[in-house]
Amino acid sequence: MVTTSETATVDGGEVVTVGSGTSSDIRSVVSTSATAAEVVVLARTGAAVVEVGVDVVVVGAVTTSGCSGAPQATSVNTRTIGAVAHVRMPRQYRPETSNAGPGRCYRPIVPDPGFRPLTELVRNDRKTIFGWAMYDWANSAFITTLGAVVAPFFSSVIVPEGGWNGWSAETIWAAVVSIGSTVLFLSMPILGAIADFNSAKRRFLRNCAVAGGVLALVLPFVPDGAVPLFLVIAVTAHIGFVASNVFYDAFLPGLTTEDTIDRVSSKGYAFGYVGGGLYLALGLALILSSGDGGFTGLSTSGAARVVIFGSGLWWMGFAAYALRRLPEVGEASPLPSRYRGMRPWRAYAAIGFGRTIGTARKLVGYPQLLLFVMAFLFYNDGTQTVINISGSYASETLDLELAQISTAFLIVQFVAFGGALFFGMLADRIGAKGAILWSLVGWSIIVVAAYFLPAGQAVPFYIIGVVVGWVLGGVQALSRSLYATMIPEQAAAEFFGFYSVFSKFSAIWGPLVFSIVSHRTGSGRPAVLSILAFFAIGGFLLARVDVDKARASTEGWAAG
Repeated sequence: MVTTSETATVDGGEVVTVGSGTSSDIRSVVSTSATAAEVVVLARTGAAVVEVGVDVVVVGAVTTSGCSGAPQATSVNTRTIGAVAHVRMPRQYRPETSNAGPGRCYRPIVPDPGFRPLTELVRNDRKTIFGWAMYDWANSAFITTLGAVVAPFFSSVIVPEGGWNGWSAETIWAAVVSIGSTVLFLSMPILGAIADFNSAKRRFLRNCAVAGGVLALVLPFVPDGAVPLFLVIAVTAHIGFVASNVFYDAFLPGLTTEDTIDRVSSKGYAFGYVGGGLYLALGLALILSSGDGGFTGLSTSGAARVVIFGSGLWWMGFAAYALRRLPEVGEASPLPSRYRGMRPWRAYAAIGFGRTIGTARKLVGYPQLLLFVMAFLFYNDGTQTVINISGSYASETLDLELAQISTAFLIVQFVAFGGALFFGMLADRIGAKGAILWSLVGWSIIVVAAYFLPAGQAVPFYIIGVVVGWVLGGVQALSRSLYATMIPEQAAAEFFGFYSVFSKFSAIWGPLVFSIVSHRTGSGRPAVLSILAFFAIGGFLLARVDVDKARASTEGWAAG
């Protein structure tokens, strides 16, 4: 008997099974599973490979009946699984018959000693990590364009010169960022729990990327003056971006070990900064070549529309490249019996809310992790506010042109590449917590300097951009990796969903405060200075986090 919670040897192959129930052969385990993600079987030799869609790969020694001693591909109930099953054999196998597929026979050509279980391929594997980091390269074109082009384009083109219904473009943009963060705050934990439950991080990542990319393609076709329509599309595309990052982040603990996680996290951000910066450089070249005296025949606003459209193409194109190198690996939990009678999305929503509420309740019993969450709420609010409002602040308060603003963002992107790597090395020396604290000192200097920036002068804004780029990667990458070391790996997607929840909860308040102060005072200068309080409080709380105690509490989490 092969028990699905044990490791056994079948037909000379090492077999690891994950799921529920027992059976005398692997074929029965697969064909009677309630969902595709309930059973994952990994083997070294004597195995057929059955891949169900892109969600689960089953590798195992199966019955040899009728195949002259060769392994036989497992027959899968595709209606139960809800996906089309097909067979993909490792290089050391070939079909005994001319038509490969479920139920066909295979025989080994030469045993391959280098053939490894899929779980071993993804931890510290260079090709897998490269594929993972390339998704940051893919989506950074959109998020960089959102700040460098979309925000000033909204302020100078979409919103009429006198404002919209008594509100300035700067105030509207900050308020809408706050509203979008509220929507994300309500939705991210559900998606994270679902991804962890059915082990479908890759599929959710793909779907969110496609949705966001398509909306990025639609955005530049919105006509001038259509403020509500433009905002709805821009915010929804941004939601797709952030949602995809929930599943992207959830891969990190499984790709790395404790000694590599900080460097790999920083590498992902570094790839993003270079990818986003390269795309922005191409976009800036187009903008500078357009308008009066340009040779493209496009107006400056027309060139901006082309750049926004291209960011969607870049996002989806490189995402497809990255996903081909990022396998769907993970353990899924069987659907509890009380949910099996529900429609799938209703059941998933119930499970997602239940698990998120349960996670929040457990968090109270782990004071060090809770303290980190509270610190992150404040300092992340400050960083996200600076990132999200800087384009509109530069356009309206500092009276800078679109090309000047894009140049500053380009500086940020390329400096951030070195900054992310520097803070990754600094974390190796003084720890992630210490490196984050130093980056918060830099952020505090930035907001004070931004208050005093002269209007109409681009060079001081460029200097601020250099400092922003240097500290940006430190606080983002190291916060992610530090959090990843303090959560249970087996529930990574759920906890990164929760991470996204409180990050989006924090991102509500900074832009909201900025919007209120800007509207009340009629200027963005006091509004930008108000962000200093978020960095001060966040740094004060983070300094009191005991990282070792927080990490030690991970084992007790599962028992709790």
